[in-house]
Amino acid sequence: MSLIRSISNPEELYIVGDSLTHYTICMGSEFRKKVPVDDFDVLMKKWDDDDFGDEDNEVVKCNGLKIEFGKFDSDWKIRLSYEDWFIDMWLVTWEYIVKNGIRT
Repeated sequence: MSLIRSISNPEELYIVGDSLTHYTICMGSEFRKKVPVDDFDVLMKKWDDDDFGDEDNEVVKCNGLKIEFGKFDSDWKIRLSYEDWFIDMWLVTWEYIVKNGIRT
């Protein structure tokens, strides 16, 4: 399953479910990280259920995976992190991922 793959994607962020256990995250053609599908799905569901993104410095965690809304590099962004890795994206990008990725 592909969560985001649009060619009109200014961040060049691509998240693809390449197995039942992991999503692969790439920036352009560069591989960045594999994250557990179950944990990522929990993050999306928690975010959607609790209407996060309305307050500053919000954090949602599931095991080693974390999503934060805050000011990073002088811009308000979403930071997705896992273990020692992170990637920043616009809130609208994360909302798109959540709305298209939640499994009912």
